[in-house]
Amino acid sequence: MVQLTAPGDPNPAAELAALRARHAAELDPYSTLERLPTEAELAEALAAGRPAALARTAAGTTIGYGIVRGWTETDGTELRLLDVWAAPGTNRTAVEADLFRSLETAVLEAAGSPAPVFGANSRADQQDRLDLLTRLGFRSVFAMVELELADRPAATPRPDGVLLRAADAADAALVGGLLGRIWAGRPYFTAPDPDDVGRWLRESAPDLYLIAEDASGPIGLAAGIADGPRAVVDDLGVVPAARGRGVGAALLEELLDRLAGRGAAPVRLHTEAHDPTGALRLYRRAGFREVARHHRLRKPG
Repeated sequence: MVQLTAPGDPNPAAELAALRARHAAELDPYSTLERLPTEAELAEALAAGRPAALARTAAGTTIGYGIVRGWTETDGTELRLLDVWAAPGTNRTAVEADLFRSLETAVLEAAGSPAPVFGANSRADQQDRLDLLTRLGFRSVFAMVELELADRPAATPRPDGVLLRAADAADAALVGGLLGRIWAGRPYFTAPDPDDVGRWLRESAPDLYLIAEDASGPIGLAAGIADGPRAVVDDLGVVPAARGRGVGAALLEELLDRLAGRGAAPVRLHTEAHDPTGALRLYRRAGFREVARHHRLRKPG
């Protein structure tokens, strides 16, 4: 049985977080892509007034949930990502199907113009979920590869004339401009809000957000997260004019050194499977090995 939450209902974030905790053993705690959201993240999504759904048994036990995340991509696409998860069991696929349908209905009832595009995610090894999403009209548009650092090769020389430095909150406009240049023309990209960039920099560890510069100015960046035993290469990019010079490799090596200095392991990251800029090749040369593959699916609203 699926129940839609209403604006006046008690915030179910704590209940959903408890569901997440009960099934922690079935989740990959180091994943950079498919982890379940925290209580704070769930509360934020619900407080924003986004549609949400709960799946409960006849006895009232919560066995699944769905929330909607949304953003506008640079090409004007209004995306509504349906974040759906149900606890493993014999009726998991049926519960997730009800959650997806409930969220779609809620989004369409509130939708204006332009009509939104629906998004959904699935691991490549979740065939039941992929089959379900296909029946619901979703199609895979690209895949992400999740990698983990295995064995680091010997360091390579840093390219001449390239300086690496730590970023700080004063670099918010610079970082925003860099991200726009790095991702220019790429599909499925959303330009970051300047306020979000400033917040990321304020909340980042000072030594784990790096900027690469040469005589022309800023040309690349890399960002890492060290959260207890979990470490993530959260971002890495080089502007098109500076690619092929070893700038990305230099940023990655420096960031991995800094993560290792914090004792964080294992180190994970994700990148696009179709590798439009050579990032996947770079990561493999740096000692990363694939641990999972994830489909990104879409359907018209």
